[in-house]
Amino acid sequence: MGRKRGQIKPEEMSNITPPQRRIEYVPPKSEDIRAFARLVCETLAAEKNDPTYLQYEIMYGLAQFLELVARVLAKRLNAEQLVDKDEK
Repeated sequence: MGRKRGQIKPEEMSNITPPQRRIEYVPPKSEDIRAFARLVCETLAAEKNDPTYLQYEIMYGLAQFLELVARVLAKRLNAEQLVDKDEK
């Protein structure tokens, strides 16, 4: 009784590496970032007892900054060609 074509011996199984999938990083949605920035500003306003943090320009500026950082970080991580080595 021979091996069928394509069959692998049990001792050969440890030499097989699973296929690797490329990881693609995606920044959070703008709505999520804006909601987070609003929450941060509201928390700071309450903790510091300073309504300045509730100004539209402050919340919008923080949200824009966080969006920029998220996009740059995702772009940099995607450029590294990382792969998922998790066996599933």
